[in-house]
Amino acid sequence: QVRAPELPAGDLVVEWQAGAPRAGWVNLMARVLSGSKELAHAWVRVELKELHKVVVAARPLAAGALVASEDLELAERAAGPLPGLRSSAGLVGLRLVRNLQPGELVLETDILRPPPLPRGTPIKFLVKRGAVLVTADATLERAARPGEMAAVRITASGHQLQGRLVDETTVVAEGGAP
Repeated sequence: QVRAPELPAGDLVVEWQAGAPRAGWVNLMARVLSGSKELAHAWVRVELKELHKVVVAARPLAAGALVASEDLELAERAAGPLPGLRSSAGLVGLRLVRNLQPGELVLETDILRPPPLPRGTPIKFLVKRGAVLVTADATLERAARPGEMAAVRITASGHQLQGRLVDETTVVAEGGAP
């Protein structure tokens, strides 16, 4: 809540006392200008919050709907009591558990995630670099959900590698795309 004295209409100019602004409560001099003429000024106390890029709804979304890539976007928001998701990676194809309005923060609790695939689940491991695509049969070393990082063991060599579990049958090496 901001409490400030009544100020006339005009261009609002805020002056910092010293240094760059930082998160927390600060006192600012607010001046109202009309052209170059000062109409009024007052000290105001405001709380500044750090901005973070978080996932928000790009349009109205209904509870139970499957998330599509065009349903989500990143927006800068002030840090608040509810931690928003910082990335939409792994959200496409998952169900929403509540209605969301455009610009509304997407929380972890808004997404219905599938149960994790168990250790030992057979999968395909993909590495794509440029025009080259390498695939290998592998198994999950630890339980993982689609969208999460997963450790796999390559069947033929026994090497352990990591990538992102993109669906129930495929892990993609980081930096690669199927």
